[in-house]
Amino acid sequence: KEEFELRPQVLLSCSHVFHRACLQAFEKFTNKKTCPLCRKNQYQTRVIHDGARLFRIKCVTRIQAY
Repeated sequence: KEEFELRPQVLLSCSHVFHRACLQAFEKFTNKKTCPLCRKNQYQTRVIHDGARLFRIKCVTRIQAY
């Protein structure tokens, strides 16, 4: 539930997005490869940077407001 900020994110084939570190920790803890939200098995992953882009825009907007 934290903002992505500049940390890497992972988009799953079920369309859910997580911090890469959080997903890795979940997989290690459960010893399974299932989506933490919908429990879909054997998903595909893709690293994305949408959160970093939005965070940069948010920071620039704050700086410009001052």
